[in-house]
This record gives sequence, C-alpha cells and structure tokens, in this order.
Amino acid sequence: MKIKIILIVLAIILFSSSVIAVDNCTSYDHLGCYGGNAYWFDSCGNPEYVSTYCNVNQECIDGKCISFCGNGECQSDKNEDCSSCSQDCACADYEQCSWGTCKTYCGNGRCDGDENCWKCSTDCSCDSDEKCNYPGVCKTYCGNGKCDGNENCQTCHDCSCESNEDCSPSSSNADSRGCVDRCGNGVVDYGENCQTCPEDAGCSEGMQCYNNGCVECFKDSHCESRDVPIGEFICSSDFKYTLEKVTRTQGICSYNKCSGEKIETTKQASYCGEKLCQDGECGCKPKYAACQKSGKCEQQSILEDGQSCSCYFQCQSNYCDPSGKCVKAINAPLTTSSELLKVGETAKITISADNALGYDIPTKITLNTDSGILMSGIVGGADCSGNQCTGGEIMIQSKGRVSIIVDITAQSYGKHILTATVIPTIGGQQYPKEEKIEIVIINPIDGICSEGETSQNACSDCGCPGSTSIYEYVCKTDYSCKKSIKWHLYLLFTAAILLIAFSIYSVPRAKSYYLRLTANRDKRTAEREHNEFKERKKIVSALYRIKKDIKIDKPLPIEKVISKARLDNADPDLVHEEYIELLDKMRKVNELSGDKKEEAKKILKEPIKHLAQRFCTGCGSPLREGTKFCTKCGRHTKK
Repeated sequence: MKIKIILIVLAIILFSSSVIAVDNCTSYDHLGCYGGNAYWFDSCGNPEYVSTYCNVNQECIDGKCISFCGNGECQSDKNEDCSSCSQDCACADYEQCSWGTCKTYCGNGRCDGDENCWKCSTDCSCDSDEKCNYPGVCKTYCGNGKCDGNENCQTCHDCSCESNEDCSPSSSNADSRGCVDRCGNGVVDYGENCQTCPEDAGCSEGMQCYNNGCVECFKDSHCESRDVPIGEFICSSDFKYTLEKVTRTQGICSYNKCSGEKIETTKQASYCGEKLCQDGECGCKPKYAACQKSGKCEQQSILEDGQSCSCYFQCQSNYCDPSGKCVKAINAPLTTSSELLKVGETAKITISADNALGYDIPTKITLNTDSGILMSGIVGGADCSGNQCTGGEIMIQSKGRVSIIVDITAQSYGKHILTATVIPTIGGQQYPKEEKIEIVIINPIDGICSEGETSQNACSDCGCPGSTSIYEYVCKTDYSCKKSIKWHLYLLFTAAILLIAFSIYSVPRAKSYYLRLTANRDKRTAEREHNEFKERKKIVSALYRIKKDIKIDKPLPIEKVISKARLDNADPDLVHEEYIELLDKMRKVNELSGDKKEEAKKILKEPIKHLAQRFCTGCGSPLREGTKFCTKCGRHTKK
C-alpha cells in the first residue's frame, strides 16, 4: 500500500514539472518545416500547427512552400515527370506524354520502337512496289510491275518472257526472270529465221539468206558453178566412202533462182575405211558387221548350216568353212541348275563344247559375271574364283564333247548375267562365240518385293495372296505361301458330318416316335369325339323332351333349359350349342307350310337321326353337309 502511494506522488511531481515546462514555451514562435509542409513551431522547437500544405510540385524550405517545377531541371527523385511538370520534363517533338512517361506515337512521322506497316502505316509505309503482310513486314508482290528476287516467269507475270524466249527457270542459261533465249537451241522456233537466228534457222550449203528467207540466190555471183546439197547420202560402190547428192547449177540469178543447166550428181563426203558404209553412213547398223571379204556390211547370225557365207558371223553356228559354207563346228550350250537363287545359295553352271568336225580343235573357254556372283571350279586347268574365270586352252577331240561344271554362290540380290565365251581356233583363226544366261538372286527378308521375288519364294517381302471365303494363305519358314482351308470351315465340315450321322441314326427313331405320338393323339381325339357324341345324344334327347315348353318367339334362358332338361352335369357349351340348333330348326319348320311343314315335323320327332347327319355315329367326328363317309373312321353316314 505504501508503494502505491509513493508511485502516485512521483507521477504527480512529474506531471507538474512538465506543465511548468510547457508553460515556459512560447507558441507560434517561428515557422519551420515538418513532414514536407510548413509548420508553426513554439520557442522550444516543438511543431504545433500547419502553416501551409505543400503540393507535389513544392518543397518546404525555411517554413515556406517553394515550387521546384520550372527550375529547368527534371528531378525524377522529386516525382517530376511530363505529367506533373511539363516545363522541366517536356517530351520530344515525336513523343507524347502518357501517364508521366514520354512515348512515341503513330503519326509522329517516324517509324519508332515496335511500330511496323501493320500497326502504323502512316509512319512505317511500304514502298510502292511492296505490300504490308501480317505481322507487319513489307514484301514485294506479284503485280507490282517489277520482277523481284523470288519471282520468275512461271510464278509471276511481272517476269513474263519475250516472244523469242522460253520460260525455263531451271535452265542454266536462264536469266533473272527465268527466261531462255530460244535462238541457239538447235530448233527453229516461231519467229526465228535465217536473219534473226542464223544459229537455228541458217540456210543450208549453197543457199543464201535474203529478206528473212533462204533462196538460191539474190545476185548472179551466187549461180557461178556451185553445188547445192539435196540432203541425201549414199554409199560408194566399194562401200568405203559416203557420197552426198548435190545439184550442180550454172547460170544467172533470176527471181532468187539460178537459171541455166542443172545436173544431179554426188560428191565425196567422208572416208569410212574398214568400218565400211551402209545406208549412206559410215559404220554398220545394229545386227550387222563389216565383212572385209565381201566388202560390205553383212547381217549377223542369219545363215543356217549349209548356206553360202563370206564371214563367220553371218552363220548361226558362228563358223564359215574354207569352202564358204556355214558349218556348226562347235556347239556350246550353257545351262544352270537353278536360275533363281536366294542370297547364300549355290548352283551349278555347265558349259559344254561339242566338236562336229573331223579333227581336234583347240578351244579356250572363259566365264565372266558381275560382283553379285562368286564362282569356284577349274576350267582348262585354271582355278576359277571370284567373278572372272579365264581358263586355259582345252583340246576338244574330233566328234567329241567337253563339259565343264562350275559352282556359283549368290552374293547380292538382283539380276545378274553370266557370260561364257567359247573361242575355237580353226585353221589359225579364232571364231569366238558367246552364250549368256540370266541368274536372278533374291533376298526374301529385306522388306522389298524386288524383281524375281514372288509370294512363293519371298512371301515375307511380297506377301501372300489375299484370303478367300474358303482358303487362307500363311507365309512358311521357307518363304513360300501355304494354302489351307480356313479353320472355321473345318469346324463346319465336322459339324456337317456329325449332323449327317446324327440324322442317319435318329431320323428313323424320330419318325417312329412321331408316328406313335400321332397315333396316340388320334386315339385320344377319337375317344374325346366319341364321348362328346354320346353326351350330345343325351343332351339332344333331353332337349327334345322339353320341346313343348320351348317357345320360339320367347326362348327360355339357357339356365332354365339346363334345369328343366336336368342337364346339370352336362357340358354347358354343348347344351347351349344344341339348344341353338333346336331353336333354329323350330324356326325353319314354322316358316314352312303344307306337306313340307308336316315332313319337317316328322324329322323333329327323330332327333338322334338328325344328329347322325351332323356327327359320325362311329367315332363322333363332325361331318360336312352331304358327306357319305366319315373321313376319320370310314363309316357310312346315315341319311
């Protein structure tokens, strides 16, 4: 308690001293700055009241708000910008102030910053031969009248060619437009003549170019003993030269033609030598060869044995004997054990040489193939390996035969030619003869159906034929397609056999069972109809007994009829049916008159006989009107 009293006394003393101190300071003593504004301070230096609030463009100095906007210095640290102080922070001529920031703008006459032809066409306009494409790139375009970098005569009409030019940009002779001058292409094109393009449309020898056309002459000097080529060539009589046909003229020029004597003759064109001339050209045509003995080109392999010959190549046997007859001296068939191989497989090549002459013939045999086949064996004592076999000389006995067998191994797939050259020497002269055979090598697992491959030897590459409704094909391990019947057809076939067997076994039994069922059903039906007929007889007899109580104009209800006739145990449907039948007959009798009515009344007195006309008395089956026999039991019906 004493402590609390002491604390209260100390607090009072402190408060009193502060009040005394405050009371000693003079208010509104001087102006100063506080918190960016002009304040009144007391003499003790304590801020009292705001004298003036300084705005954003002013600062407080010595108790006064002094504006710093307009001092010519843009002071960003004092929040000066183009919006707050445009005097000090003015934007350039090509800029606008936007929320305190100077920015370029579209329409300032300069293509600035991110401006382009798409965003600001007034400042970033394209050239007259360009168009602005999104996203703002100026590009040349077809139709601007200039053939620009990526345009050519095929892509743009600005690069169209002249009438004497062709459009071919891919040509090495094309200019920047892709055009090629037709003059010099070796073809006389439209518009070319001997004056505009002498390279292509120049005049032939002996002709003159005049007024864009070729003429014989346009002055007399052109007709002074000259030869005008006709453009045809022939062979000389010894077939060693080619001769050119010409027209030799002499005279004066009249109307661009030489008048005077004209003689058709020939002049020597070229020397052919041992190549000989054929059809006006040096060298023999295909399937012909130069025969020096006959002095002309002779057809190869055309003459059969016994026909006259000049050179050996004329004979099919490739030998012309000294008497000038074709003779089959050496027959050399070339065969193979297989013309189709897989990579890695081997085959045997057999070359046989038959001597048909009466003396021994030394013969050299060579075998050659490409790099896709390797050979091994011995030919003429020489060991064959690789793809070339140059064997030694073999002596073939008179009327004898020599056979050589060489093994080959398939190396790379494709079509390969194996050539055997048989060179017999007869009378000191060699008569070479070639035999060729084609070997096709396949690679059935490379995924490519190449030449020679089929579904039967390379099914993994070429695939198997498509399945049909009956058969399907499967690629086997030997790369051939196996044809087999579809599995579900086997099931159907098995099911059909089982069904036939089941039918053979079960049909007689089923038939017997069916006949028993039918007989039992007919028996039950007959018994039911017979019992029903007996009941009908009972019902009819009972109804006819109460016939006098039945009035046609006012029939009794069926319930009273059943009670009156004592038919409580009878089938109500049968009672109702016979009751309706009785009423119907009674009406018909009343409608009759005279004897017919009396006769009808007699019938009504015999109800059972009348019932027998509607139902069979034997089996009880219903009868059709006029029926004489029952269709079920065969009994004769009563009339």
